[in-house]
Amino acid sequence: MSISIVSGGAKGSDAAWVAAFKPYATSIDVHVSEKWHVFKDSEGTVYHVLTDVIPDRAALKVLGVTAKALNRTMPEKVALRYILRDRLIAESANFLVAIGKFNRKTNDPMPGVGVEGGTGWTCQFFAEKHAREGKALFTRSMEMYIFAEQDLKYGWYQCKQSVKGKANVYEWRPCAEPELPIDGSKVAMIGTRDITPEGEEAIRSLARSYKQQTTKPRVNPYLKLQEQWSSD
Repeated sequence: MSISIVSGGAKGSDAAWVAAFKPYATSIDVHVSEKWHVFKDSEGTVYHVLTDVIPDRAALKVLGVTAKALNRTMPEKVALRYILRDRLIAESANFLVAIGKFNRKTNDPMPGVGVEGGTGWTCQFFAEKHAREGKALFTRSMEMYIFAEQDLKYGWYQCKQSVKGKANVYEWRPCAEPELPIDGSKVAMIGTRDITPEGEEAIRSLARSYKQQTTKPRVNPYLKLQEQWSSD
């Protein structure tokens, strides 16, 4: 039972995720650019350190499509490095949890995921990866969750993706605290720099739940059947 973490290395949510899950993670990748050299700290975290990156035409084309879905303009050249970093985080993960803010109504299906800031870029890249892998041929919930405030209430939301005409559309539905994978899957743990006390507690709560999930004894279903047969 294990978990691999990939994050962005920023202050706020990124740092809180890493601090909370470091005791349980088999690997922690902290990306700060699209191109890097790698070193490890004394506790095993792998940092991908920012270097000078010039996006090529293919990368710019992908970013243009994503920016349009998010209803945003293309960022300045310096900021592009961080957006490419967000794309790498999304591409490398198969599960995503975030602390963030919505910039639209959650239950309106729209082409963009409707999440603010850099968190929105990563969520959008993750959603596009989901669609590219053919998982949005019908209405389907993704393994993408965000803890956010909506209608003056904080809570967890799960993204649902569907196809409307020829376009992928997304909406968010309230959900219970997500159950993280324990099979070594890579989980993107990201979020806003301006994390609230509620967001910090959501991270700690998820870490506590993960600890309980990984330490509870596993029951062999065949033993249960044997006990049932012997009592009959």
